[in-house]
Amino acid sequence: MQKNSSIISALSKDSPLFSVEFFPPKDDAGGKRMLATAAAIQPYQPDFVSITYGAGGGTRETTMRYARALQEDYGFVVMPHLTCVGHTVDELLEILEDFAKSGFRNIMALRGDPPKGEKVFQAIEGGLAYGSDL
Repeated sequence: MQKNSSIISALSKDSPLFSVEFFPPKDDAGGKRMLATAAAIQPYQPDFVSITYGAGGGTRETTMRYARALQEDYGFVVMPHLTCVGHTVDELLEILEDFAKSGFRNIMALRGDPPKGEKVFQAIEGGLAYGSDL
């Protein structure tokens, strides 16, 4: 697949896909390990890679930074995750605009898990309750 392409056509094929999911690193050492892993899998040409999104947007900037690196430095088709947790609709639209400006055409839209320490998901005022709403 070409960088910035939609994965919809790849998902509609009858052949298996190869994808890899990354988790945003917690520190610079983890970032170096993640990028070393990206370099190691690059020759295997995954159909796409995804990168998760922290609850409450805790890793929003980290997700974006490493999603860009995976796309720009390694040439992967990247599908960043985005959750409803802790965001208003206006904030979500801003994040989606940032993704679009960065050239991302594939987003994994999820409701997300309840914030740490909570057992039930509760949308914030002005937020969304379901991934399908996102």
